Amino acid sequence: MSVELYKEVRKVIDFRSRVILSTAVGGNSCITQIRYINDGFDLYFYISGKTKTAAQLKQNPNVELLFTGNPRANTGEFVYEGLAERVKNEEKAAWARRNFLRRFSDAKRFLGYSQTELYKISPLTISGTRRRKNEEDRLTFKENKRSDVKLIGVSFLRWIRLWLQAMRAPFFTASIAPVIVGTAVAYFRQAALDWRLLLIALTGAVSAHAGMNILNDYYDHRTGVDDLNTSHNAFSGGSRMIQNGLLSPQKTLVAATFFSVIAIGLGLYLNHLLPGNTLLWIGLAGFVLGISYSATPFSLAHRGVGEIAVALGFGVVIVLGSYFVQTGSLDWLPVLASVPTSILVGLILYINEFPDAKSDAAGGKKTMVVRLKDKKRAIRVYQIMLVLALLWIVGFVIAGLFPIWTLAALLPIPLVIIALRISATQYKKIYDLLPVNALTIAIHLGVSLLLSVGFILGAIF
Repeated sequence: MSVELYKEVRKVIDFRSRVILSTAVGGNSCITQIRYINDGFDLYFYISGKTKTAAQLKQNPNVELLFTGNPRANTGEFVYEGLAERVKNEEKAAWARRNFLRRFSDAKRFLGYSQTELYKISPLTISGTRRRKNEEDRLTFKENKRSDVKLIGVSFLRWIRLWLQAMRAPFFTASIAPVIVGTAVAYFRQAALDWRLLLIALTGAVSAHAGMNILNDYYDHRTGVDDLNTSHNAFSGGSRMIQNGLLSPQKTLVAATFFSVIAIGLGLYLNHLLPGNTLLWIGLAGFVLGISYSATPFSLAHRGVGEIAVALGFGVVIVLGSYFVQTGSLDWLPVLASVPTSILVGLILYINEFPDAKSDAAGGKKTMVVRLKDKKRAIRVYQIMLVLALLWIVGFVIAGLFPIWTLAALLPIPLVIIALRISATQYKKIYDLLPVNALTIAIHLGVSLLLSVGFILGAIF
C-alpha cells in the first residue's frame, strides 16, 4: 500500500462532506449525491428507506464513489469501491448522529424522518491518479473482502428475497386459503382426501397468483400508475421492482409468463387426470379473469370492476376448482362456501386501494374507490361487505347447508370489530389506515381456515 497515496486519499475524504454514490442491480444503475462523515476510510451516511438507492443497497451492497480532487491539498481524483451495510449497532448509530449534527446545520431535519436509515461503507479498493506524479495507484483493503463462499451464499439469499418481493409472496394467503376451503368442502362431501392432488392444486394456484402479481406490476408501470404513486407501502403501490431499478420491465414480463406457464401446465395435468374437461373450463375462467385484471385491452382494474374479478378468481373459481380436483364433480355447496372467502379477498384489494386513490385517479386507473369519489362512502362499502361475509356463514348454518362447526369462522370477530372501528375514523389518513389493511388479510385467512376446519369437523362428527 502506497503511503503517499494513503495520505492523499485521507486528505480528500477528510476534506469533502459530499460525494457521488453509484449503486446497481442487474444492469440498472442509480446515481445520487450523499453527505457523509468518516471514521478513517469508513464512511457513514443517511438515506430514506423509500428511495431507489436504498432499495438497490438492500439487494446489492457493492457501491462506487467518485471523489474529485482537493485543490488545496493538490490531490487527484479517486474512485472508492466498497461494501455498504445498515448500521444496527446502537452505540455507533449514536456516534454517527452526534457527528452529523455537528457537521451539518440542517441534520436535525432529515434525521427526524421515520424512514431515514444509517449506512456504513467499508472500502475494498481505492484507485486514482496522484496529481503530483500523474501516476495511477491503488489501495486495497483485504480485511473488508468477503470470502467467495460467503458471497455466493449472500447473493443467493438476496436473489431469493428479490423474487419473493417481486411476487409479493406475503399475499399468497389469498390463493392458498380458497384451495383449502374447496378441499375441505370436498372432504365434507366424501370423507376422503388426495394429498397429491391437493399439493398440485396449491402449487398451481400460487404460481398463477405470482404470475398475475408480476404482470400487474408490468402494466401499472406501462400506464404510469406506480410511477405516480408517492404513498406506496407494504400493502399497496406494487412491489416497486421496476421503479427501484431492481428488475427491468422486460424481466417482469418474462417472469409473469414463466409462472403462468407453470400454472397452466399443472392445470392441464390435473385436467388429464380428471373426467371430462370441466377443470379446463374452470381454469380458463380463472386465467381470463387474472389476465384481464391488468392486461390491455381489458384492464378490468382500470374500469372499476377489478375488485369483482379478484373476488371471483380468488374465491369462487379456486374453491370450485379445488373441490372438483378432489371429487371429480360439481356442486352448489362449494360455490356457497366460497362467498365469504370471495368477499374478503375482494376487500383485501379494496382497502389497499385507499392509499393509492390519488395516484390511481391521476393515472386513469378508475378503481372502485376512485369511482365512489367520497372516501366516507367508500369505507361504508368496506364495512358492510365485511359484516356480510360473516352473516353469510350464520345464515347457511341456520339453513342447515353448512355444518354447525363452521360457526368457528366467527372467531375472528374481535379483529373485525377493530377493523370497523379504525376504518370509521382513519379512512382519510393513508398511514393510520394501514392496520386495517393488515387486519383484512388476517380476517380473510382466519375466516377461510376456520370455515375449512368447520367443514372437516362436519365430516368427522
